[in-house]
Amino acid sequence: MPDKKFIFICFLNIILWWLPNNCFAQQTETDSLKRLITQRKLNDTTKVDLYNTLAYSYYGSSIKDLNLYAKKAFLLSRQLKYKRGEAYAYKNIGLGCMLVNGDPMALKYFETSLKLFHQLNDKANEGRVLNNIGYYYNTLKDYNQSILYYQQALEKIAGLGKTHFESILQGNIGNNYVGLKNFKKAQQYYLEELRLAKITIDEDVLILSYANLASLAVMQQSYQQAIAYINKLQAYQNSPDFNQREKTELLLLMGQIQYGLKNYDKARKLYTAGYDLAKKTASIDQLLDYRYSFYLLDSAMGNYRAALQSSAIYHKISDSITNVNRNQLIALFQTRFELEKRKQENQHLQDAAAIDKATISRQRTKQLILLAILIIIVAGLFYFKKTYDYINKKNKIINQQNIELENAGHVKDKIFSVVSHDLRSPITQMVNLLGLWQQQEMDEREMKALTPVVINNIHNTLELLDNLLIWSKNQLQGFHYDPVPFQLDRLVEENIRSLYEMANNKGLTIQNNVANDVMVKADEDMIKIVLRNLISNAIKFTPQGGNIYIDSYIHANERIISVEDTGIGIQEKDLGKIFAFASHTTLGTNKEPGTGIGLKICYDFIQMNHGRMWVDSKANEGSTFYISFDV
Repeated sequence: MPDKKFIFICFLNIILWWLPNNCFAQQTETDSLKRLITQRKLNDTTKVDLYNTLAYSYYGSSIKDLNLYAKKAFLLSRQLKYKRGEAYAYKNIGLGCMLVNGDPMALKYFETSLKLFHQLNDKANEGRVLNNIGYYYNTLKDYNQSILYYQQALEKIAGLGKTHFESILQGNIGNNYVGLKNFKKAQQYYLEELRLAKITIDEDVLILSYANLASLAVMQQSYQQAIAYINKLQAYQNSPDFNQREKTELLLLMGQIQYGLKNYDKARKLYTAGYDLAKKTASIDQLLDYRYSFYLLDSAMGNYRAALQSSAIYHKISDSITNVNRNQLIALFQTRFELEKRKQENQHLQDAAAIDKATISRQRTKQLILLAILIIIVAGLFYFKKTYDYINKKNKIINQQNIELENAGHVKDKIFSVVSHDLRSPITQMVNLLGLWQQQEMDEREMKALTPVVINNIHNTLELLDNLLIWSKNQLQGFHYDPVPFQLDRLVEENIRSLYEMANNKGLTIQNNVANDVMVKADEDMIKIVLRNLISNAIKFTPQGGNIYIDSYIHANERIISVEDTGIGIQEKDLGKIFAFASHTTLGTNKEPGTGIGLKICYDFIQMNHGRMWVDSKANEGSTFYISFDV
């Protein structure tokens, strides 16, 4: 197995050889984009996209060019009203501001970009802008705020399948935990970054993952582990995914490893190469890191003059960064200070108001007492009014209950009358008839002559019993209303068949004019009872040889069902009380008894089905009963 230090030195030589080649690759990309922009004469959204892509290609290499092409993209987007292009342009301008010593204006541009992407429902780019804001706060060393924005970015891209981006965000959060000296937490995020990077197989993310883990190992002085991670990067030695800033950081990291291993000459070579590259990118924070590293290296090698010089440069750069950061913080938190100032002013005003209030309260003590007395009086009046209204309401309820009790008494009397006469009489007649037959006081001929009359009385008695049972169930238990669509023609035919013998005995013709495709949505059992009662009544009150017509039609958005007969009709004085239980009843054309229960049941059932019921009738001309439902 080859020596790890030897592998690391070989990889260093490869990196140093590769740097100019990668710069050439990046230059080729920007040249291609410039050529495409020049060739495209039409100022359209495609040209905006090219400007934005070209601007971003300069991120980490040329702030000037990044700003130049981002502003061109912005102006053309505004001209074309191209919101997406404008959002990208704001993001790129924000990146440019951020690279210029962390200009607080970057936040303004990022927030505008974030708002536009939110309007476009572009969650992926919302996440990218939140990532940029998180990085900005990282540069200010506000690590907790930075973590907050990175986590918001993770939430935005959740479920979008952006594994590559998620890996980067995990690494960024890890960087902040490094800043907080929470190395255990940082390692968790770095390992998750590496796991996701292996899924995406993206070289740039894998490079960042191994670099982050190597950097963390250096901080923990685990140099052999750091070398192991660096050696993992050999597989990506020809990758074009290193920009100059990343190369600078990698060289610094490699130098720190050699410094930790006390290979000072190798460390100096790496520091020198990285420092020269940092000067080209004008990265002040990287220059600061390198000067501090030179200071430590020269001190360790006993070169105190050089160490003193590096220390002076380090403090000069550090002071400039401190001043810049101070200005950034002033600009960033100026609004917060203004709000705090307003809060203090409001507090002073509140204190003064409290003093005035105390003074006024003493002056108004008598007024408050009078007001309290007035409130008591008003409350008393309100209470008496409420009590009066309550008593009135209860009296109305009692009166209504009295009316209902009176009606119940009438109903009870009616029921007793029906049971004692209309129900008892036919049974008594039948008992007497059977007694005569048993005593052989009637011959077979007389019995045959009276049998139809007895059968008719039994039918009427059964009908009366059915209606009494239906009415009793409705009064005691209540019917369950269950509307379903059903075929009206079928229901009419069922009722005609059940009453056929009764109609045939009187020589009546029942004509069903309901079309066979008519559907009604109501409680089928209730409507069946209603139709049976109406047809039965028509049979009772229609003389021999008469006609009964059952029809259905649409009128004014209502389904009308009619039962018409050519019977004796209803007296005008009785029409108004025809649907009342205590209404006057008459005998049928063949002396068939009636109780009025049937029509009361019909009326109640139609109301339960949210319908209407009425009658048109003239004495000696016939009657037509109508029921209707909303279509």
